[in-house]
Formats: sequence, C-alpha cells, structure tokens
Amino acid sequence: MTKYVIDASVVLKWFPFGDEKDVITARKWLMDLVKSKAQLIAPTFLLIEVSNILSRKKHLNAKTVIAVINKIKDLPITFIDINQTDLGKLIEIMTKYSLSAYDSIYVYLAVKNECKVLTVDKPIAETKYGIYILDQV
Repeated sequence: MTKYVIDASVVLKWFPFGDEKDVITARKWLMDLVKSKAQLIAPTFLLIEVSNILSRKKHLNAKTVIAVINKIKDLPITFIDINQTDLGKLIEIMTKYSLSAYDSIYVYLAVKNECKVLTVDKPIAETKYGIYILDQV
C-alpha cells in the first residue's frame, strides 16, 4: 500500500473559504488517494494548524472551524502525535532544509514512515521528501 504524509496546505484546499485556488486539483488527489486505498498520515498538529488558519486568517467563526475539523477527522487519515523523543530528528530536519518547526513535522513523518509529503508548500516540496501536487496534474 502506498503511503503519504498529508500537510495542512493540501487539507485546506479540500475546504476552500474565500479565494482558494487549485481546489479541484487538491480534491482530485484526495479522491484518487481514497480510491486507491493509499495510507494517509498526518501529525495531530495538522488539526491545530488548520484551526488556526481558518479562525485567524480566514476569520471563520468557531462553529464553522469545528465543523471543518470534524470533517477532516472523518477522512481516512491516521493522525500521529509528535513527542519529546522526536525533537532531535525534527531539529535536524529544520536545520538541514531551513524549514520552520511546523513544516519540519511533516517532513519528519515522511522520513520516519519512508514516504513522501503531499504539499502545495514550496519549501516542503523542495526537500527530497516533498511532492508538489499542483505539478502532478
């Protein structure tokens, strides 16, 4: 079974609010992944990151944000917690690829699970672990 780490940049395109672009492409990826029974992985942190973006940047009310988070939790995604023992490797990835701690979490999960990160975030895509989904269609 093929495995992928899904990052927040892709998930946010599945639930567009405002002027979100490339929604059709991102949703096509989701449908293809679900049909092929690919194993989708994400850090539990993704739920916090998406909540923050929807409430702080998209200015959605709490009820709407909670509804979106519940829909994400219903998707066939395995959520994985990052713990203290993961920090050393996470910091190594931050340094090696000049990524934020947040972006490094996704790359760390890809390294740990021997797979790639599906993303529309260029810094992640530029690592050897990223796949920029908008170039794939």
